[in-house]
Amino acid sequence: MSKREKNLLDLWKAKIKKSRVEINLISDSDEEQSTNIDADHAGGETVTMSGEKIHAASSYDSDKSCDKLGNEESHQAVTTVLMEENSSHCSAAAAAAGGLDSEAADESFSHSNAQPSALPLSETEVCQSLCCSDIIKPFHPTDAKTVFSLANNKRNFMTHWYQTYPWLSVCTTKRKVFCCYCRYAEKLNMLNFSKRGEDTFTTSGFNKWKKALEKFKRHSLSITHREAVMKCHQLQKAPIDSTLNLQVQKTQASRRNALLKQLDAIKFLLRQGLAFRGHDEFEGNLHQLLVMLSRDNGDVKTWISEKKYISHDIINDQISIFANTLLRSLLLRITKNAPSWYSIIGDEATDVAKREQFNLSIRWVNNDYDIAEDPIGLYCLLNTTADTLYKVIKDILIRCSLPLSLCRGQAYDGAANMQGKRTGVATRMLKKNPTALPVHCLAHSLNLCLQDAGRQVQLLRDALDVVKEISQLIKFSPKRSHMFSEKLQQCDSSSSGVNSKLLCLTRWTARHGAFEAVLKDYSILMETMEENSETSHDEYGVKAKGILTLMEKFSTFFGIELGYLIFGPAEALSNTLQCKDTSFQEAMAAVTLAKSFYKRIRKEEECNRFYDRIVRKSVTAKIDSPCLPRYRRAPKRIDSGSSPHQFTTP
Repeated sequence: MSKREKNLLDLWKAKIKKSRVEINLISDSDEEQSTNIDADHAGGETVTMSGEKIHAASSYDSDKSCDKLGNEESHQAVTTVLMEENSSHCSAAAAAAGGLDSEAADESFSHSNAQPSALPLSETEVCQSLCCSDIIKPFHPTDAKTVFSLANNKRNFMTHWYQTYPWLSVCTTKRKVFCCYCRYAEKLNMLNFSKRGEDTFTTSGFNKWKKALEKFKRHSLSITHREAVMKCHQLQKAPIDSTLNLQVQKTQASRRNALLKQLDAIKFLLRQGLAFRGHDEFEGNLHQLLVMLSRDNGDVKTWISEKKYISHDIINDQISIFANTLLRSLLLRITKNAPSWYSIIGDEATDVAKREQFNLSIRWVNNDYDIAEDPIGLYCLLNTTADTLYKVIKDILIRCSLPLSLCRGQAYDGAANMQGKRTGVATRMLKKNPTALPVHCLAHSLNLCLQDAGRQVQLLRDALDVVKEISQLIKFSPKRSHMFSEKLQQCDSSSSGVNSKLLCLTRWTARHGAFEAVLKDYSILMETMEENSETSHDEYGVKAKGILTLMEKFSTFFGIELGYLIFGPAEALSNTLQCKDTSFQEAMAAVTLAKSFYKRIRKEEECNRFYDRIVRKSVTAKIDSPCLPRYRRAPKRIDSGSSPHQFTTP
């Protein structure tokens, strides 16, 4: 090679190093075509070599030294350079000419050739790459290798066009851009309203970057593009049935959350035994509890505003569900024992609404011999006949899956409809199951015994009446209650007073506490009655004066002390009998102990000792001393001839 040719070769290497070169080898016909090379033109040069068309797109400026070269010499130099570019030694030669190392030269060569091994497709061929898939999403490559491969006629593709025209989609195989929406709509034949399509952005592709902005703007405003965008967006939206299902699921989740909150509120009120509603519907405990929960939960707020599921009937149904669930869990504990023997305890009562209700409880023992006594429920009765009660008990046992054959005991009160020998409930149960032994409730028997004994002694009757009047007079008047409390504070008494110790109407054994409260503050009560009788001039003042007169008598004080002595052991015995863990031996031991106590206090020595103690207390309490009753001569019409007995001591 001559010196002139060598200098020309070095000059072209330096120019190619500064430019971005893209070499596309396209298979052409076997016929060789000659191409003129114009060195003064800064456009593209084409060289024919062995039937292959080589297109070199250069963006460098012309040099004055290049103008002095002839066309023939330039043709030979370009051919030599391009052949070396296709060889494996091109990067080393370019590095030696430009002063770069081999690695930098390899990197420069890789960026200057986007896809040296891939051939561009024709306009009729279909690209199968990821960039042209059927996904309605534009392909926006930003790497330098792909962007440089889109260069055409010294014009480069600009990546900032993605922001202005987001519908642009690059095809790396054809090295052109398409409209992703129009192309997708064209494939599915969805363009029905547009009569004139644009093949440039759907099938052939666009790469004339000189008029890119003008073409992009015109396409974005076309009817075809608008229709394609609208229909592609409709395809991306969920179907109407899917949207409805999603909305239904959201509504169900919201209502489920609100329902669970309402059930939690109902469970809380049931656990605490609180009323659900008050005098006003919106001021009830349930509504106000839901309002409090709605402050942190929007679903509950919507739930309350709709007012659909907080009616009386729905709330009652939910309460019934809670009750049935609790009953099932209780019955499961009973029936899991093998065998599940049990006994029943039944009694009827009248509620505040004057409705007769029957209460049934199950007493059972588990495998560890732990005694349990659980109420099954309250059941309204049309009447209290033996036939009705028997049918109710039988129906309850059937509903609870408790076989009557496993019943080993039944306890009721002593009424004729329950314990009758011919048609009583206990007799009917014995005919069905002879092992269900009937037992009269021991606590009820004790209460009846104490009631009959107390009513036959006039001293106890009078004492009970006085205690009842004292409790009612102080408890039901705030003025007298405050007066009594002040006197207690002045005396530094630790007693809570008689306010919480009223006489029980049915349970006589529970009257021991009322006797104890009166005796503990007997002197203070007398002062309260005296002050009330002096300050009040109404009927309550007169009643207070009468109670004071009775309290000053020794007989009243003695009757209260006697009631305290008798009712104390009876109450202890009643508590023992009513304890669910009490066995039969323990109950009989408690009964024997109470009987021995009552026998002991009936002895004359104990009576004298008790009387002397009451006399000493009466002196301390400033009560009248005991005196003998006035002697009254019997009428002659009933006189038997003998004189009546006269007592020598009080």
